[in-house]
Amino acid sequence: MSVVLIPLATLVDYEYLESTYGDKDVFICDTYVQEAENWEEIEGGYKKGRYINIDHHAPGERMSKFVTSTCLACDYVKKHGVVGKDSIVLINHTDCDSILSSQIMIGFLEPETRYAEASIDSDHTGRENYLADALQSCAYFQNIEKSLECLNSVLSKRKMPQDCYFQYKKRLNERQSLASSVQKGEFKQEGALHYISREKKVDTALLPALIPDSIIIGVFSPQGNGNISVSLRLGLNPPPGYHLNQQGFPDGFCGRWNAGSNTRRVGMSSGGLNPMLGDCFNSIWGTKF
Repeated sequence: MSVVLIPLATLVDYEYLESTYGDKDVFICDTYVQEAENWEEIEGGYKKGRYINIDHHAPGERMSKFVTSTCLACDYVKKHGVVGKDSIVLINHTDCDSILSSQIMIGFLEPETRYAEASIDSDHTGRENYLADALQSCAYFQNIEKSLECLNSVLSKRKMPQDCYFQYKKRLNERQSLASSVQKGEFKQEGALHYISREKKVDTALLPALIPDSIIIGVFSPQGNGNISVSLRLGLNPPPGYHLNQQGFPDGFCGRWNAGSNTRRVGMSSGGLNPMLGDCFNSIWGTKF
């Protein structure tokens, strides 16, 4: 068995899998396979023939909650066991959730609650979590071996490699900077939105735990071309069934149920702007969006 990192820009669909991997059993972790939500539902994901998608990015109610690919991998392995020795596991990026889910699928890690919790903290809550922060920081390298080196150092309670530690400290500093902005009252609120303007884009996944009563958190920053970059994250206190991609944001805004921006390429539905958001979007974005 092996874990293969494919280019992030690769459009992964059934035809791609058929033409690239032939008769191999392939498990695609933390990487959306186009229309996988229409495949057979199984414990931990979706299946079509030899291909199984262990991924929480598929549209639909099933994945529109605080679930991660690591949670799904734990469910799959508990039910079916790890992948076979001739199987291939694919990922297209190396963040915390991709690394943990793929390593659980091949049996390097056990399907333990601590890994599921780390993936939820990295993808959804932004809570401080040593394992989550370490692995999320190593996504900078886009290198499986580097991420595993960091993972092994955390699990064995050894010092991280110096380059990993440097990225880890950058993440902690970014969280501290955002926490300081919250404490100073620099986040404004209009309707359901807590927002701030920053000179540089930030990882909005760090924000929900810092503003625990929030519904939506936004960060606005200049793109350098006269336009404004808008990044939104669903907070920890939304109404039941509240999805970001169903709020009717202006054309050009794309994302999933819990995160999005005007620099993403896919995932946004259209409709009328939800009045819960007040007038802040129109006044901040205006014609620059």
